[in-house]
Amino acid sequence: MPLFNPQLALSHRHTGYSSTTPDEIAQRLRDATMAIITMMPISVQDLDQCPSLKCILATSTGVDWIDRDAFLKRGIRVLNTPHTNIAAFAEHAIALYFAVRRRIIELHGVMTTTKEYYERRTLKHRFPELPLSCSQETLGVFGYGHLGKCIESIATALGMRVLIAERKGQPPRDGRVAFEDVLREATVLVIAAPKNRDTVDMISEGELKTMRRDAILINVARGGIANEEALVKCLRSGWIGAAAVDVYDGEPPQRGVSPLLEDNIPNLILSPHLAWLSAQIISNRQDGIVKELVAYVAGESANVIL
Repeated sequence: MPLFNPQLALSHRHTGYSSTTPDEIAQRLRDATMAIITMMPISVQDLDQCPSLKCILATSTGVDWIDRDAFLKRGIRVLNTPHTNIAAFAEHAIALYFAVRRRIIELHGVMTTTKEYYERRTLKHRFPELPLSCSQETLGVFGYGHLGKCIESIATALGMRVLIAERKGQPPRDGRVAFEDVLREATVLVIAAPKNRDTVDMISEGELKTMRRDAILINVARGGIANEEALVKCLRSGWIGAAAVDVYDGEPPQRGVSPLLEDNIPNLILSPHLAWLSAQIISNRQDGIVKELVAYVAGESANVIL
């Protein structure tokens, strides 16, 4: 099944592309009135060559990569399809948790590339500290929208104690715990917040050094919310136990550019921004695309970003 091949019940002519490079954007959108895009930034120079463009629909939940001022200046409407992939994100976060806590990837490598298990008859020495069971974990959630609530639901079902962090620098509301207290208490911290001016570098060296030494940091939200250089520094120095990351400050990340792709970073697991991917998500998102574009043409759009 193609990732995105919406069947639009509109009079508009629909042209689809399986992939697009930055150099091809202006040419492909030059005569378009509407465009469906993923996370391919459209530059000011591109927009200047697309005088007919009136609306774009971003298939990503986050839209921090969109140049808001450029679109507002040209009166181009921006829509998205939120909440279609929440379950997949939450499940991926929990999968990363288990992979880190149980050292699954490390142990797989030892089993397939060494004779260590055969020679020593055990690999329990690979755990400097015994791994916590779910009932012993305190999971902190940063960002309590649909994703944060879904993560909370799964973690609670697994028997974890869950703390919902208040926004940084704000007094805690009912049901929330002060940001700094969550940092100090949680054995697992999951970033589920959108990326904006308030959340960029929300977790940096000071926050990481406030965390427990055995804590795991998981980010399936947006790159740049946890400062990557600070995260690498604290992993190497042992200030936190481990981390798992699916999103990057600059995507796709490049060796020699991204700190997370440097050699010899202990207790770090990376996945390639695929937390959103599932068969159900593809179906949900295509339905959402059709719904939003039909509503836009009818003047009834609900998920308007700009």
